[in-house]
Amino acid sequence: RGDVANVQERIDRFICNESWRTLFPLAAVENLDFYKSNHRPILLTLTEKLENQGDRHDRPFRFEPFWVNENDCMEIVNSHWGSFGNDIENDSFRDISVQLAGCGDKLAQ
Repeated sequence: RGDVANVQERIDRFICNESWRTLFPLAAVENLDFYKSNHRPILLTLTEKLENQGDRHDRPFRFEPFWVNENDCMEIVNSHWGSFGNDIENDSFRDISVQLAGCGDKLAQ
């Protein structure tokens, strides 16, 4: 429409949920240029992890939201985190990082 009621909004979007992101963590989305249309195509690229990219231990710890649905999640977190004591104020960032990584390893099993 070419009148004052013309509303220009970007409607070319990609939507997914957390379960989908868990299945495809390396997915990338790109809006391409206009081509014979007033819409921009969306390119979804699903990339597999290459062997020379290393394993998940090369990345910083990231809590996965689906873990809270596991029956033993709280038990794993409490038992692993509790094994280091409760004096977090005196722990160095390195120690906390080690605790998080260890907890993440247990949750990922």
